[in-house]
Amino acid sequence: MTPAEQLQEKVASLSEALLTRHPLMSNLLRDIHKTIQTYPEQVTLLSESEIATIVSGLQAQTGISFAANALKASSSKSATAKLKSLGADAF
Repeated sequence: MTPAEQLQEKVASLSEALLTRHPLMSNLLRDIHKTIQTYPEQVTLLSESEIATIVSGLQAQTGISFAANALKASSSKSATAKLKSLGADAF
C-alpha cells in the first residue's frame, strides 16, 4: 500500500472515529502526523474534505476552537489604525 493510500485510509478511519467519539482517535491523529512527517509531499495530495476531517479531529482532541480565537482578535484595533499610530500613512 502506498503512503498516499495509507494516509487516505487513516483519514477515513478518523472521520468514522469523530462520529462515534472513538477512544482510538488520538492514535489515528498520531499516525496521520507521523505519516505526514515522513512523507510531507502527501499533504498536497489531501482533498479539502480530508484536511477538514483532520482539523476537526484535532479540535475534538484538544478542545480548541479556532473561530473563538479569531473573534477575540477582531475586537482589537484595526490594521489601518495600527499603521496610522505607527506613522506609516505612506502605505
